Amino acid sequence: MTSLFEYLKILTEQSGVPGHEHNVSDAILKICDFTSHMTDPMGNLICIKEADKNAPTILLDAHMDEIGGLVRHIDDDGYIFLEPICKIDPRIMTGKQALINGKKELIGTIGVPPPHICKENKIPKFQDLPIDTGLAKEELERFVRIGDPVTFHSPLRSLGGTKICSKALDNRAGCAVLCHLSKIIDSQYNIAFLFSSQEEVGARGVQSAIALCSPVFAISIDATHGDMKGVDKNKTRVLGSGPIIGVGPNIHNTISDRLRKIAERKNISHTIKAYPAATPTNLRTIQESGVPGALLSLPVRYMHTPSEVADIRDMEASAMLLKSFISSLDAPFLEEFSCY
Repeated sequence: MTSLFEYLKILTEQSGVPGHEHNVSDAILKICDFTSHMTDPMGNLICIKEADKNAPTILLDAHMDEIGGLVRHIDDDGYIFLEPICKIDPRIMTGKQALINGKKELIGTIGVPPPHICKENKIPKFQDLPIDTGLAKEELERFVRIGDPVTFHSPLRSLGGTKICSKALDNRAGCAVLCHLSKIIDSQYNIAFLFSSQEEVGARGVQSAIALCSPVFAISIDATHGDMKGVDKNKTRVLGSGPIIGVGPNIHNTISDRLRKIAERKNISHTIKAYPAATPTNLRTIQESGVPGALLSLPVRYMHTPSEVADIRDMEASAMLLKSFISSLDAPFLEEFSCY
């Protein structure tokens, strides 16, 4: 069976800024096991493992899109300039490699003058950072247009122990968990695997998909902040401590309580995180659509950078918890939602 690392390698190799997730969804269909699938006009990939067409449907969601930019301008010297998509700190951009997804994929370097000749120690604005592909403007314009998507070029690699590093672990790690789950899950209920679009620009994609799936309830899987040097430990979770079960007024207590009890009974490593208001994930849109839901998060260091770091053990524990949770479902539990 394909390992979670192998799933993640395939998924992080794909480029997929918001509105351009098709490469990711194509890769998912090649590596997963579903009864049926469809892609809606918003770019969501909705995959079904059907048990019985009359059975209730449970929705599992993970967003496909990643941070990046759009080509804004090509100057006379052949340098490309971008508009950012999502929140990206320009401090992490310099010296990195970018992948321009035009008619032809091109790799460029985001360059700034070295300190030897640059007197000002000033961080340029995102829009002022040039991408150098080595091509002249005339040749570059054969392959690149204004508006073409750009992502970081940062392949998955192993770090010490069970740690991994790559761009787009937010949220290809969640997608990889669902891919793995599609191979090992068995349920008397229909399971909808939603690989959603445009989460990074306002959780827009999931709204149209919810209407198509009509689930009894949903669980959203996403990344959250892992432990980092110099950051308050109360705001993060340690890598390797397992999935993070969200609790709070905007998370359905019946679902989160069951996740907690199963994790404790099965000795699955996990932590709890309190959300006093709407979560910064797809779950907020799921709730606004009138579907009760819960949140399962994976700790990831250095989110929204080309060098995000995670622990493969957290992904394994998340898949184990979701499998055990779905296996535990029965009619009395689901009746709570029909009367909700």
